[in-house]
Amino acid sequence: MNLARLLTIAGVAASLAAPAFASAAPYRPSAMQAPHRFSAAALHGSYAGPLDPRTELSLYISLVGQHQNQIDGLIAAQNTPGSPLYRRYLTPQQYGRYFGASDRDYAQAIATLRAAGFVIDKLVANHKDLEVHARAGVVSAFFNTPIDLRVERGRRFFANRYEPEFPATLHALGVAGLEDYVQFHPHHTGHPHPHLTIGSDQGFGAADIESIYGLSSLYSKVNGKGVTVVDATEGLAASSDFSAFTKKFSLSATLVSTSAGKKSPKDTNGETTLDVEWMAAIAPDATVDQVTAASTSNANFDAMYSYIVNDMSKDHIVSTSWGDCEAEYGSDLSTDESLFQQAYTEGQWWLSAAGDDGVDDCGNGTKGVDFPGSSPYVVSVGGTSVTPSSTTGGTYTGYKSESVWDDLLGCTSVSTCNSEGGGAGGGGVSIDYAKPSFQKALVPSGTMREVPDVALMADDCDSPSGTSVCDSGANGGYWVYFEGSWQNGWGGTSFAAPEWGAFLGLIQQRYGSTAIASPLVRLYALGGSSSYHSYFHDVTSGCNTYDGVTGFCAASGYDEASGLGSFIGSALEAAY
Repeated sequence: MNLARLLTIAGVAASLAAPAFASAAPYRPSAMQAPHRFSAAALHGSYAGPLDPRTELSLYISLVGQHQNQIDGLIAAQNTPGSPLYRRYLTPQQYGRYFGASDRDYAQAIATLRAAGFVIDKLVANHKDLEVHARAGVVSAFFNTPIDLRVERGRRFFANRYEPEFPATLHALGVAGLEDYVQFHPHHTGHPHPHLTIGSDQGFGAADIESIYGLSSLYSKVNGKGVTVVDATEGLAASSDFSAFTKKFSLSATLVSTSAGKKSPKDTNGETTLDVEWMAAIAPDATVDQVTAASTSNANFDAMYSYIVNDMSKDHIVSTSWGDCEAEYGSDLSTDESLFQQAYTEGQWWLSAAGDDGVDDCGNGTKGVDFPGSSPYVVSVGGTSVTPSSTTGGTYTGYKSESVWDDLLGCTSVSTCNSEGGGAGGGGVSIDYAKPSFQKALVPSGTMREVPDVALMADDCDSPSGTSVCDSGANGGYWVYFEGSWQNGWGGTSFAAPEWGAFLGLIQQRYGSTAIASPLVRLYALGGSSSYHSYFHDVTSGCNTYDGVTGFCAASGYDEASGLGSFIGSALEAAY
């Protein structure tokens, strides 16, 4: 890798020049021929006819960039103390100038798409991605695949029958939006009890988590002031709900809203609400920015990811509590992964909930993990059940023990747990990504990426007394203020990820505007040190078996059920 060249790029505040729009002959697709394999979405459900060719489809297209074989070398240098590139991160424009598509390829792709009948909606700052739209008939002809309607268990969706074929003049890496089978889903669970007063009712509030995870002494030094933590989500939380939550727990965090799509839907399931409220609980003086996709489709989530990476790169901490089974992705996966890799070169750190279905993330009775947490450029956050030292008067104080979150341990049957909204912390082994270098030293066995990386309280029916409160219908889990009322009984890794993100926001405050070093590199380094037990609660009990699929069990050190464990706030912040 030419480090001198990259140093020059890192030191120059270059602006992205507008590409020259080369002319191109009208695009004429070749005759339809059966490609080599069906798309992942086309393997689900049954055929229900063609999609109306007049239907408008929005696509996110990623092009092949330059110097791609140098990116991981740059990332290693950016995260190696003593390197001339240590913590010298790129802007999206700088990334685009060196790692984006060539001017010729970019202009040719734009001309090819326009000639075929696509409308260019946005040229992305990384100089390699485009947001476009066209009618389904145009899309089908261009990518050489029928777009079918399909039905699965009563749900209708559209899907490209075959994996797309890309014209040579497009130089494409991947495309999202050819199907709407893959829908991101939130990672919260539970059996919320509305209209309860906090008083002596059981449930975790902000002060409880502060006490259990050793944050109290930390707040005299850092509280998130001047830091923005981003929630990548779908649906906007009501400011009135956020205000009620922060007022109750004496928090000073500010909520702002950003739309990354053509519309800003309302939070209808509580996911965004719990995310932003619990970010504020951990970083009580931070700015919390809820950035929402237009819908839960993969194309819209790609557009949201891209907006955060390319238009909000000065915000260094991003958490998302939405994901889907890694195995369900087709060619879309490369597009998502390219954006997370780009974010890494910019010093923008993403965290993702590991999922609430144990090792059965795909829901088909086989082991699978959740994306985007399975990406080697994203911190995957699993779930635990925590037992405080004291529960007197409904207040949880101190840390006694912690185990892998798995409601089956306290429920009478799988069906009972499912009906009550239970779950288990996600974890396992990726089928797509090789084991990254930061993980190899500490987890030498196996060749593939393992998740989660870390974990935190996610139990929706906590039982600090050691008995099952889930079956008896008693209260528990987290407190959330949603749709005008206090509710407890909430849980899921949707709480663990934003809380870890807000904790990193506290660390970020110490470093000012320059991004902190990679959490993945730094946390695994500390996890492999002789002081590991000073920084992390090592979770050594419990398994993430769920829905009859045997999971992984906690063990000393790293494991695929709890990762490195949960944070010991003040000690880990000081050592980072």
